[in-house]
Amino acid sequence: MVVREVGFECDLIRMRTSEGQARTVVRGVRLDAGQVLTPHQQLEAIKHRDRRDEMSREIARSYNFSHSTIWRPNP
Repeated sequence: MVVREVGFECDLIRMRTSEGQARTVVRGVRLDAGQVLTPHQQLEAIKHRDRRDEMSREIARSYNFSHSTIWRPNP
């Protein structure tokens, strides 16, 4: 009995999520996370990264984001 209810709830969640995503697509809303850094911060971080005068963790700490962001093509 409980298993059927859990399955039903999961189906409801999936249905509501897909309906919500469909509505956002119709409205033209982007579903990405957005930019982490401003364009100026991106240039500065890339400059530091390419010169390798600081470790990626230090650069990330100074801009308050993840160190893995430094190694993406456009942080």
